[in-house]
Amino acid sequence: VRDMFAAIFFVSVGMLIDPRLLLAHWHEALALTLLVLAGKAVGVSFGSFLTGHGTRLSVQAGMSLAQIGEFSFIIAALGLSLGATRSFLFPVAVAVSAATTLLAPGLIRFSGHAANWVDRKLPRPVQTLASLYGSWVASIRTASSRHPAQGSAVRRLVILLLLDTSLLAGLAIG
Repeated sequence: VRDMFAAIFFVSVGMLIDPRLLLAHWHEALALTLLVLAGKAVGVSFGSFLTGHGTRLSVQAGMSLAQIGEFSFIIAALGLSLGATRSFLFPVAVAVSAATTLLAPGLIRFSGHAANWVDRKLPRPVQTLASLYGSWVASIRTASSRHPAQGSAVRRLVILLLLDTSLLAGLAIG
């Protein structure tokens, strides 16, 4: 049953792609595909690094999650129905989703090599900073598991720091 629903889903997604519109807007589809792959890989890698994982695991996680999903269809269709976007955006969004989904296994397979390359190319001060940061986060984790009250106080301070940072960034952008 699962295979049948998967086949129906992918056939229906394939039917959403209009080859004429895609050929007319292949530059946009290619640019958006590259932007999604790079943006999500960097964003997920950075987020994973901030949670205390090493650079290798962060790069691998970023490359493993570099595709967009079906929710982009909903957003593009909503923009089209409200007149906020032009008609070519929906087929381009479907094409970008299909391209990133097809490229995902290769990115996952290549992620180990990319992580090794990033580790080799990072300057020594950045590698030192990453190691110190990782050990600091690990010490916070172990301290919070040994002393729950102290861990919750540190967690509260970190949450307040992140809240202050996001509010200041919002004010600066606004």
